[in-house]
Amino acid sequence: MAGEPRGGSHSTQRLGREFGALRMEYRNGMPARLMKLGMLWSRLASGSAGVQAVADLLLELHDIAGSAGSHGLPQLGEAAQAAEYYLAAATARGARLGALEERHFNRLLGELRIASQPPRPRR
Repeated sequence: MAGEPRGGSHSTQRLGREFGALRMEYRNGMPARLMKLGMLWSRLASGSAGVQAVADLLLELHDIAGSAGSHGLPQLGEAAQAAEYYLAAATARGARLGALEERHFNRLLGELRIASQPPRPRR
């Protein structure tokens, strides 16, 4: 095209492939991150974890909330943000989480798992 730097389309294609590879790497790493979230949550819900577990869980959720959209997973980012905000509010009181909070947070983790799934092919 006129005005396009030489090799521009090749550079754009290469950049697209690189971004695609980064997205795939992010998606492939998500099961391990979700497992880590689940383990942190189990420790917290059982009462065997302290403030550091809450901080670790909030940090992991915050990281996913901030990075998922850049990797083509905006629903995952929204689900992580919802879980982060809920956990922050639920633990701000400093009291042990009750059954209602645990059920709600488990539902939010389920939404995270669903949102992390690869898109289904269109028919």
